[in-house]
Amino acid sequence: MIGGTAALRMRNDMSNPAYVKVYDSSGNLGATIYLRAGEEYELGVRPDSYLIKYLTGHSSEWRGTRHYSGSSSSFYADRSPDYIGQNQRLTVRFYTVVTREGSGSSSLNRISEDEF
Repeated sequence: MIGGTAALRMRNDMSNPAYVKVYDSSGNLGATIYLRAGEEYELGVRPDSYLIKYLTGHSSEWRGTRHYSGSSSSFYADRSPDYIGQNQRLTVRFYTVVTREGSGSSSLNRISEDEF
C-alpha cells in the first residue's frame, strides 16, 4: 500500500493533534500518522479505495498509541472509502465544524474507541 503511484495528502487544521489510521479496500491497516496542529503529510499509496479514521484530543493529554488523549479523545471515521486512482492525489483536511448541535462534519461518523 505504501509508496505507490498515487498520494493521500492530509492536513490538520484543528487546534489539537490528529492521530490518523488509513485502511485499504481489504480492511488492512496501511499507515498511522500523528499530525500536530497545522501539520501536513503526504503518503504515497497504490491506486485503491481508502477509509480514514482519526481521533483528536488535547495535545497536553496525549498518552501514546494505546491510551490516546484519555477522556478528551474523540473518534471519527469516513462514512465511506474514497478511491484514489493512478497518478491521482486525494487531499484530506481535518477541521472542526461547530453547529448548534455541537462539533462534527456531515462526511464523518463519530465512532467508539473500540471501532477505532
